Amino acid sequence: MIIIYNLNIDTQEYLFDIIENIIEEDIINIENIIDNINKKLELLSIDKNEIKYNGAYYCINKYLFQNIYENIILINDPYIFGTKEIYESKILKNPTYFDILVEASKSIIETEDYCHIYMKGLKKIKKKNNINYYEIILHSC
Repeated sequence: MIIIYNLNIDTQEYLFDIIENIIEEDIINIENIIDNINKKLELLSIDKNEIKYNGAYYCINKYLFQNIYENIILINDPYIFGTKEIYESKILKNPTYFDILVEASKSIIETEDYCHIYMKGLKKIKKKNNINYYEIILHSC
């Protein structure tokens, strides 16, 4: 450990400037993380009987912030509704069910399948390169 008071004043100022810059960068990074979380949570609605994220309803009997400890890709195939294009998420590393709900919402918007908005579960499709692929099970009213 460096004893700062034994250093000359110029060296002390130089070290303090370095420390100040590191702390400022850390504060900016933390503020960005908080902003991203706030933006994400802004679309979350929790009522007595329902959990909804931007048009997708959460209907799984699991804690919303429980993790799935694996790398996954989510698939939504709207079959005959919406654009009929298959949605594939980016790789999610140890996602929570909230992260999955956010992806379900994105898939509804991207596929334009607004008939199937109730997320009932996940169905494992395959495993490839240490990544598990799951279909998002979305039901209609």
